[in-house]
Amino acid sequence: MLTVAALGAVLFLGGFSIPFLPQQVVVAFIAQAYGEGFATGVCMLLHVGCFAAKVVGLVWLQQKIRSARRRRPEFSWTERGVRVLLPLAFANAAVTGAAILLLRGEAP
Repeated sequence: MLTVAALGAVLFLGGFSIPFLPQQVVVAFIAQAYGEGFATGVCMLLHVGCFAAKVVGLVWLQQKIRSARRRRPEFSWTERGVRVLLPLAFANAAVTGAAILLLRGEAP
């Protein structure tokens, strides 16, 4: 769950970037009082904190969605996989193989 939230934060929410606040603005504001090196370190910590907040928010959202839906027993997922998805996988392999042979011109 944490990995999915971290990937979602990186791919869809901008990762470590702080929304609507460029890094140069943050560094310039802090550097006026404390210097460039300290400002860069503080900016780095702000980016890590922003990423952590995004991950925590996505984990919370996943928990809310999971608690709102009814749970299905494990055997129903196994049954669905064997009865529906396995034949679809075999059909997909057959159609893909036939398409490759026909496109190459090596029909049986």
